[in-house]
Amino acid sequence: YRLPVVFLTAQADPSTLERAKLAAPFGYIVKPLAHAALQPSIEIAMYKHQMELRLEESEAWLRATFASSADAVIVTDAKGQIRFLNPAAEALVARGATEVSQILPEDPLPLAILQDAPVPIHTQLAEQWVEGYATPLKASGAVIGGVLTLRDVTARRREEQRLRQLEKADTAARLAAGVADDFANLVAVIRKHSDQ
Repeated sequence: YRLPVVFLTAQADPSTLERAKLAAPFGYIVKPLAHAALQPSIEIAMYKHQMELRLEESEAWLRATFASSADAVIVTDAKGQIRFLNPAAEALVARGATEVSQILPEDPLPLAILQDAPVPIHTQLAEQWVEGYATPLKASGAVIGGVLTLRDVTARRREEQRLRQLEKADTAARLAAGVADDFANLVAVIRKHSDQ
């Protein structure tokens, strides 16, 4: 029922405690008890329950945000083992990949962890070009993993390549027009001299 539970019992033997731990109670009070001991335990249990509900809600927001992101998001532990892929990452990454080193030719996470800052990624995965960042993930000042964000930039790269080719063709056309103009001027000079 998702309610906070505090056990109140006369049993304190190890087997009972182990069974109680499996139920994940918010408290365990052994009889006999004073009234003053019960109230704080109930208040702490209610507070912890509210914090767990907030944490669960926060995780739901985070999961929904990652799931709806158009960029690929890959979360790893400190050793580079993949812990989470959003749907965009699942579409980008080969099936069965369990480590970042299986996805990217050069794993950027160790450098990000060493520099303690995001590291840019520009690489090719199979037929696709991707860009993004590798960022260290910390908790209480200790590195617990990393986050990679990748965006498919294949279409942009192709368009940039096409534009470069158009620029080269335009430059060649201007050069050819300039040569043709110079040649026409030279022919006109030759004609003028021939007429004279």
